[in-house]
Amino acid sequence: MLTMWQAWGGLLTTLHMQGHQKPLYLWGPVGLRSFVEGQLQGTLAALRYRLYIRELLLPPERGVLLWETPRFLIQAFPLRHGVPAVGYVFREKERPRRLNRARLEELGLPEALLPELRTQGEVLYQGQLYRWADLTLPPPPPRAFAYCSDTLYDPELRHFVRGVTVLYHEATFLSEHAERARQTFHATAHEAALLAREAGVQRLLIGHFSTRYRNVSPLLEEARATFPETYLVEEGKIYPIGE
Repeated sequence: MLTMWQAWGGLLTTLHMQGHQKPLYLWGPVGLRSFVEGQLQGTLAALRYRLYIRELLLPPERGVLLWETPRFLIQAFPLRHGVPAVGYVFREKERPRRLNRARLEELGLPEALLPELRTQGEVLYQGQLYRWADLTLPPPPPRAFAYCSDTLYDPELRHFVRGVTVLYHEATFLSEHAERARQTFHATAHEAALLAREAGVQRLLIGHFSTRYRNVSPLLEEARATFPETYLVEEGKIYPIGE
């Protein structure tokens, strides 16, 4: 997310020109602040919104909690690249149970009882005790999305991305160019798929392909041989994450 630093100056000024006014928070490796501020100063750009930049010092063995709300949290973790690079995981917290309206109508319970039922967990109606758990449906499993940009294959990343709904992982090279991948601190399609399999993720998205490959289908084929639920990332396409 923040390894392609040269793009940030243009992105920030584009948001300014589009009328963005809400505060914007950037997290990334040490050096991000001076780089972004240098770009803005070099172009004499004055933003109409407040910009907050936070530089991360990430111990190799653990990640850092960046943001948390009652509904989700965001964590950062270190990647292995030639320059400081950061991975991210966005985790949804467990959602509340959903009212089973068909069951409510079947029992003939009036809507007026719902506030008490929600707050108290149960309600007595016409001599019968009704419980919230019996009138609701379990929520879908919490969703999670992990993003691993430029990085060598690192089996330790499985601790940070374990069980996510969707994992994006770079897959710059085919295995036949594995030595080049190591020299440039990148991963092969097979290695991206291997991490997805080891971490028990549901779906893998791969991208950041070397320009040497005019046809990227072999990268997809190589990854799917190890992890069948692999898909190519296409610019401008929207990828759903669970329900």
